[in-house]
Amino acid sequence: VALLSIFGPWFAPTLAVTQVIELVTGPSAPLGWGLIAAVAATHVLLYGSLFTAMLVKCRVDPRLPTRRSALVFVVVTMVLLPVVTAVSKALLLVAGDILQLDALWPRVFALSTKDAIGIAMVAPFSLLASRAIPSLWWDRPHRAIASIRGPQSTWKWIEGLFLVGLIVA
Repeated sequence: VALLSIFGPWFAPTLAVTQVIELVTGPSAPLGWGLIAAVAATHVLLYGSLFTAMLVKCRVDPRLPTRRSALVFVVVTMVLLPVVTAVSKALLLVAGDILQLDALWPRVFALSTKDAIGIAMVAPFSLLASRAIPSLWWDRPHRAIASIRGPQSTWKWIEGLFLVGLIVA
């Protein structure tokens, strides 16, 4: 999610690489390459489209300059995205006869929790740390953040880190 935020929606195919690694090395039963490709493609499509919709439709600035941006970012990326993708992955595993239907919801809970924890650990801190380098971002620099100079920038960074930490906690 942090990579999508910083480098843009065209960075979504990297999500497929992480899914393939997770599915090949994971503790579940051996999966066929067709099922691995289907799960990875579904993951990329869902994460990419829902994340881009969040940026465009909800007008969220991924640099998290406002409380609204931070709150919408947390709700969408740490609740909505993991649950939707976990349901789709679990249904694909049921369709591929890897998962029994009675084990669907525990698997959904496990998958969504894993994704949410990963996002909570990495995304907020990498997004806030990368705000100081406007040239990294795929869209134009945010004026409020790009104009901050000197000791105020440190305070704004600490304030944003504290706010995201409170929301995540």
